[in-house]
Amino acid sequence: MTKFSQKRFNDDKKTKVIAEAKDHISNFRTLWEDNLNMYEEMTRFINGQMWEKDAEAAYKRSQRVMLTFNKIRPYIKQIVGEDLGFSVDIKIRNISTIETVGDQQAKEADQNKDLLAGLVRNIAYHSRTQQIYGNSYIQVLEGGFSAWRVLVIDDGENRALRIRGVDNPLQCYWDLSAKNKTKTDGDFCGLVSYMSKDAFMRDYPGYPYPDSFTSADTYKNDWGDENRIAICEEYRRETYKEKVYITQDGQEFSEEDLEENPLIEPMIVRERTDKKSRIVHYKFTDHYLLDWTETPFTDLPLVCVPGYSRIIDGKQRTYSFAIDAKDPQRMLNFIGSEIAQWLKITKKTKFLSPAKMIDAFIKDWQDPDSPSTALQYDPSVAPGYKPEPIPALPMPQDLVEQYQRAEQDIQIALGRYESNIGARSNEVSGIAIFNKAMQGNSTLAEYRDARNEAIAETGKIILNAIPNIYDAERTISITNENDEDEEVKINSPKLDLNSGQYQMKKTFEKNKYSVEVDVGDSFPMQRSATAQLGIELIKADPTGQAYPLVADIIAESIDVDGALKIAERLRTLVPPQIIAQETGKPTPPDPNQVMQQQMAQQMAQLQMQEQQIKIQAQQLQMQVEQQKASDDHLRALNDRMKALSDVLNAQTNQAKVGNDVALSKQKLAAEMARTEAEILKVESQEAREHMKFHLESLRGAHEMSNNNKEANKNDNS
Repeated sequence: MTKFSQKRFNDDKKTKVIAEAKDHISNFRTLWEDNLNMYEEMTRFINGQMWEKDAEAAYKRSQRVMLTFNKIRPYIKQIVGEDLGFSVDIKIRNISTIETVGDQQAKEADQNKDLLAGLVRNIAYHSRTQQIYGNSYIQVLEGGFSAWRVLVIDDGENRALRIRGVDNPLQCYWDLSAKNKTKTDGDFCGLVSYMSKDAFMRDYPGYPYPDSFTSADTYKNDWGDENRIAICEEYRRETYKEKVYITQDGQEFSEEDLEENPLIEPMIVRERTDKKSRIVHYKFTDHYLLDWTETPFTDLPLVCVPGYSRIIDGKQRTYSFAIDAKDPQRMLNFIGSEIAQWLKITKKTKFLSPAKMIDAFIKDWQDPDSPSTALQYDPSVAPGYKPEPIPALPMPQDLVEQYQRAEQDIQIALGRYESNIGARSNEVSGIAIFNKAMQGNSTLAEYRDARNEAIAETGKIILNAIPNIYDAERTISITNENDEDEEVKINSPKLDLNSGQYQMKKTFEKNKYSVEVDVGDSFPMQRSATAQLGIELIKADPTGQAYPLVADIIAESIDVDGALKIAERLRTLVPPQIIAQETGKPTPPDPNQVMQQQMAQQMAQLQMQEQQIKIQAQQLQMQVEQQKASDDHLRALNDRMKALSDVLNAQTNQAKVGNDVALSKQKLAAEMARTEAEILKVESQEAREHMKFHLESLRGAHEMSNNNKEANKNDNS
């Protein structure tokens, strides 16, 4: 890029810049004069100055009542109030492709688009754009056009972009040959502000305060006087030539690129010269060129916001929203003043009387409504007569009718009605109210479209300027889609594989993105219309099936305390399949089917439990029978064990007296063996062990008895 040099500005060049800028201002004022006059006239009119000076003077001379019934301003306030909640959704689209920049760079550009969108949101948030756009909308509705600008500010150690409003659009001017409605594609634009003499001498000590100023004006304001001086800022598109260097693989580089990376130069195979443009900012007074600087913008940063506009006789005409209501408003003021004048005159009671009858009390009769005790007169002047009150004439009905007609004409001209500002109307149904509200909104469509187009163009200006402003390694704040601020680092150095050195990699590249700004309608009217529509649906449904489908939506749309809690409770009435569709979850089964399935499962479980109980009962019966058999077996064994014990005892006793036993030794041993076999059949281990122990005890006793017998035999022998 051919760098912009401030040194080339000699005195002749400075004088030429100022002269050209003054020509720009003069030509614009001539072609835009009707719009400037309408802006000033309608802004004054809507804000209270509704009587022409000649009519106002005539009323004051005749001491007639002169009143103002401003019906337009409440409608303007209502429109702006409804529009305060409009939303601005900024989207960044990556226009880089693999074919144009390569695979890697295309991927990086796609990754950075969300970061770029967050930066644009952050710029808008810290610029307080809702307030700027709201004030601009008032100016457009009242005067027919407005403006705002994009500025570069010093944000601490770094530069940043901000949007700023323009308090007085009458001090702006543009290149009217521009194709875009916003005039940002023109060759110049500018605005004038004023500085006090003391402030000028403080901020520009190198420039003496002028002794005189030229007669050329900046729309009804001179270039200055002994107390203040006009400071004009002009943005001008200037063309220049730039060499482009091309490598063998087709990549293009500028002179600036070659200065930053000398390794590119050996790869250059050819070059060409392109014609380009830049935006230069000039600041000047009537006599001095104070400053001239190249800006980071590719488009003019002063955005024109026209309202309803048409080309008439080759000139663009912008119109106030209330232009067609001006004459009906004047008629309303006139008729209202006439009614008030009639009331003023007829308020005093008039009497018919001979003059001499009341001459002595003339002061009281000149003000018969004063709190006097009585009106006195001289009955001797005309015996049998007394002053008689003259009945007041009724108010002419046509005055009242004309007043009402003027009110209706204002509403028709604006496309707004009493119901729009909260008054009762003939519309009873929600559909009728909704249709009338939409009718009122349709009259604003062109004004809102113009504003939305200007917002989108502002996003484009910021997007194209970001690579030139946020071009150094730094940490920036971005705002995500949830309106939360985040700190991110940009332009971090990366290792260059060719040189082996770390080089800064720019996060935001030029000409790789486009901006889309989606401006939504305001919420209050949409919420109200939704609630009314839902109520009408419920009224029109005699079956009552519509109520659970829309009740929660109606509650959400009503702006009252506790509405969300009511909506949450009403949402429990919404059919599950509707909730599934809205949440994207699978549709739940029919409750009747679910109940039938649950009942079937419960019946199956009951049947299974019943079968298990039967089986358990059978098993228990078997166990009882087995236990019974076991008990019988145990009793038999116990009896046998007892018999064995008795036999042993008898044998022992016989052995003591020396008698022979009846039971032989072999027979007793066999009986013990059979008993042991029977014991093994006992299922209960505890009983089995107990009997075995008892049996072993008997066997031991039997053995001892035999030993005693043997000993006795030996002793006898």
